[in-house]
Amino acid sequence: MHSKRVGSTLAHGSIANVYIFSFVALFIMLIAVINFVNLATARATERAREVGVRKAVGAYELQLTAQFLSETLLLSLFAFILSALLCQLLLPAFNLLAGKEIAINIFKTGVVGVFLLIALMVGLLAGIYPALVLSSYKPVMVLKGAFSSSNKGLLLRRSLVILQFVITIVLIAGVIVVYNQLRYMQSRDLGFKKDQQLVVSFDGIDDMKLKWKDIKGQVASVPGVIGCTFSSSLPSVNHNSAYSQMEMKGGDMQASNINLYFVDYDFIKQYAIKVIAGRAFSEEMGTDSTQAMIVNEATVASLGYSKPEEIIGKKFSQWGRDGKVIGVIKNFNYRSLRDEVAPLTMRIEPGAFSPMTINVSPANLKKVLAGVEAVYNICTGWKI
Repeated sequence: MHSKRVGSTLAHGSIANVYIFSFVALFIMLIAVINFVNLATARATERAREVGVRKAVGAYELQLTAQFLSETLLLSLFAFILSALLCQLLLPAFNLLAGKEIAINIFKTGVVGVFLLIALMVGLLAGIYPALVLSSYKPVMVLKGAFSSSNKGLLLRRSLVILQFVITIVLIAGVIVVYNQLRYMQSRDLGFKKDQQLVVSFDGIDDMKLKWKDIKGQVASVPGVIGCTFSSSLPSVNHNSAYSQMEMKGGDMQASNINLYFVDYDFIKQYAIKVIAGRAFSEEMGTDSTQAMIVNEATVASLGYSKPEEIIGKKFSQWGRDGKVIGVIKNFNYRSLRDEVAPLTMRIEPGAFSPMTINVSPANLKKVLAGVEAVYNICTGWKI
């Protein structure tokens, strides 16, 4: 719930989301309590004669307070039982809608005890003021029909109405903001193609330097596979950070840690990442596997170049490899949308390959997946 690891493939929750939804639930509950208080006090005149008659025949104010408070507590308990039943019945439909697997038995001893206590506290909070108001009526004034609400009570009810509207406006504004954020995330151009991409990890393959081309050929031969590519990292999943020396605009070498993707020759093409200067990697260029680097726009800007074309041919030294920059790609969101696009470099290094991204046809997807799985089982059993 408190994980801050970047790029972790392990499933984890978010304590911030728990706090957010807890506060939303609390505010909705508070609105309901305020609504009940206002309605109960507004309808007090309907029970005023009852209070007057009962006091006239000897009922104590404490007895009337306990009666009205008990009615509210019973109403709250009935609402709790009804809501618990609805939660259990609608939980499968909610899981289907939310794409989650939330499994909770509200009627379990420990859980039901907590919710029962909450229901009693809500009933007490909602009922205490109306009970005190109703039980405080003077029998003589009530029976004569000459009673009215005090200015203090009127001020309190008006304040509660204002508070109720403020909370409602805040919640509605929050929903609009979240909705717009979700629409932004869904419609945002991430700078790469993510549809119909199947990711398969080949961590179990020994000596990837020798086998990666054969594996690609086997996968590419599966009917329904449009293309495939190896890499060390994937957009939004993880990436390496490498100590690098890059030639700046003035000719000096700048040393820094820069994010690094090891990719094969088809990575940029398959992910439809736009090359805005220079060229992409090519198997026809023998030096591309050892002496070539591609950088993104953020790297160009960080080194002081005003145009992407200016960095083409500039020198680099990174993790024991020296060479030149051959291309510049358009910035793409390889990290969270919360973060700005940081400098990124790409090189070819088959020994670091692990996940394969496979562009699959949506037609007859089950057969395609079965074919890829068969190839995977064969390839992971290969021996040198």
